[in-house]
Amino acid sequence: DLGNIVVIDGKNLSVAAQIKMGADPQVMVLNDKTKKIYVTHPTENIVAVIDTSQGKYPTKVIPVNGTPYSITINKVTNKVYAVLAATKQVAVIDGATDTLLTTIDLGPRSSFPLVVSVNEKKNKVYIVNYGGDSIMAIDGEAQKVEKVITVGEKPIWVRYHPELDQIYVSVEGDKKIVIINPNTYEIAQTFAIGAPPYRILFDETVGLVYITHRREKNVTVLKKQVEKMEIVAEKELPFFGQLDAMPYNMLWRDRKANRYYFTSQTLNNLSVTEIRRDDQQIMQLRLIATISAKGEITRFDPETGHVISVAPGVPAKITIKRIYKWILAVVLTLLVFVGI
Repeated sequence: DLGNIVVIDGKNLSVAAQIKMGADPQVMVLNDKTKKIYVTHPTENIVAVIDTSQGKYPTKVIPVNGTPYSITINKVTNKVYAVLAATKQVAVIDGATDTLLTTIDLGPRSSFPLVVSVNEKKNKVYIVNYGGDSIMAIDGEAQKVEKVITVGEKPIWVRYHPELDQIYVSVEGDKKIVIINPNTYEIAQTFAIGAPPYRILFDETVGLVYITHRREKNVTVLKKQVEKMEIVAEKELPFFGQLDAMPYNMLWRDRKANRYYFTSQTLNNLSVTEIRRDDQQIMQLRLIATISAKGEITRFDPETGHVISVAPGVPAKITIKRIYKWILAVVLTLLVFVGI
């Protein structure tokens, strides 16, 4: 079986093409400056590169031993960082030549390094140790670990928020959210929540931070009040609250069209949603379309949820026989990646 990336035309929500990939594509990031996409393949120990600048999607393979999972890009330095879970290292890739520059050893405190995030302002990279109790800060210039920060049992997600200049960590084992000052690496705030936290999403438009829960549909919402962040809501949010219920689910945000895109291995489709907001400015997503693995497009009325129309699948010459693991939509001209 081969993994495939389905290219979606964001203007008319149609399947534009498919890109054949190696087995088990896992996580994908887009550099919207160079128009390159980087995809990790943990079972093949490679990072695949797709050049979308010409619309023909040529691919290149970069060997990286050690089971690459999460991946991120520093667009300022044009360096790509892939976490190698098996060898407790980080592969550093030159985005100009798409070659492996070096690997950074994470040291003895590293245990199952997983999710990675980048601070482009300071040229730092942050990695959670899901098998331990810490996150690690890497100096991008020196290419070495400069700080290990203890946060609690089983940290599973990390994101740097550039507007707030804060590092957010979801600590699954202790059911808490930790906010770290990136200048001092001291813990600035801690929030206990009623379930293991999972993904961290930023809505910089209105200054809200969303933390999804594992195995729940509830989402914790944070907002800055005066000098500190506070929990302003903890409620069920459709789509956001289903991220952990949809294996290998990814989400993308199209800021121009005011949409979120969600993939689902379980449903074997892509959901296209329109962003609405309640009186607290919290996002309330409305389903406007689904696109199946075979390219069938079902459109919905966002007000009623009723089906408006169903369009047939893609032509036979590009019919997708099977999507291995997940469908990942790329809206080439409209889509901006939001953190996984």
